[in-house]
Amino acid sequence: MAPLIPRVHFFEIDDQPWFPSFLRARVQAALTFFWNFYLPIMQPCAPSTLVSRALHRLLGSRVASYTYVDFCAGAGGPTPSIEKALNAQLQSKGSNASSNGTSSSLAEVEMNARVKFARGANGSAAGGDGGSGVDFVLTDIAPHPTAWSKAAEHSERLHYVPSPIDASAAPENLLSDLTTLSPLADGLTQARLSSRPPFRLFFLAFHHFPDPLARAILRDTFRHSHGFGIFELQDRSVGGILTVLTLGPLMWLTTWLYFWRDPVMLFWTYVVPVVPFVIVFDGVVSCLRTRTGEEIGMLVRECGADTEGWRLRDGTELHTRTGGRMTWYAGVRE
Repeated sequence: MAPLIPRVHFFEIDDQPWFPSFLRARVQAALTFFWNFYLPIMQPCAPSTLVSRALHRLLGSRVASYTYVDFCAGAGGPTPSIEKALNAQLQSKGSNASSNGTSSSLAEVEMNARVKFARGANGSAAGGDGGSGVDFVLTDIAPHPTAWSKAAEHSERLHYVPSPIDASAAPENLLSDLTTLSPLADGLTQARLSSRPPFRLFFLAFHHFPDPLARAILRDTFRHSHGFGIFELQDRSVGGILTVLTLGPLMWLTTWLYFWRDPVMLFWTYVVPVVPFVIVFDGVVSCLRTRTGEEIGMLVRECGADTEGWRLRDGTELHTRTGGRMTWYAGVRE
């Protein structure tokens, strides 16, 4: 059913060139925090965990067959957490299946995964042997190599491309321009990455693109990838907007606890509340910009790409009981 609220491609403050970079960095840090934040009773799990579950469910046994490339990674976003969760699920499921000959439920997999990842990224993390794990690669048209390198220090399955990558015209040899802090030899890592087809990811990003650019990105995606997933944490509903409005008060309640080492974040949250204002303002605009699965499907039909042999699906899932829903649109080349 079409949403009651029409789509409006209004501007977001964080996208503007005049918005100070030091404030943009804090806004992006807050967005990453919300991707990974879990509020019991109000949420079934953290949004990043919801994405990893969705990927596992959508792809089934093929989930370990791809190299996952985040095309709008920003400062890192949810990808490091999704990488850890998905690899932990894969390793734990494989370990349990090999030990007792049965498949574990996803809940059991995640419970065992939390124990395994508490050991740290010292080589015992999921997929460290290059076997059942999967690799994630961070890219962006405005790369953040400093932030990405810090994230990559904690996982040998997380990599990044330090040069700008245009999602509408990505190079075919994308994974050859790779920086990694993996303890594995570069040649071995490169061989593993290139041996698996790319699966493109767009986290909280696709609503930023006007229709002509969105069509170009979809066209390039169909031509040069074997799968893709578009994930948003909002939609054009009253519940979605209401959920965004709660992010301001939530920032005031949590920033002192999670960002107490960052005096700049504290100042621009509590003294001059620019960061919470931008989060809420841009969040409401994001709701108004977000496309339905049917609207993305229309862009797919208009983009000029050959979609024969592709399986396309879309859906929504509740992530917060105030009405916040994760919307997704995914395609897999059969």
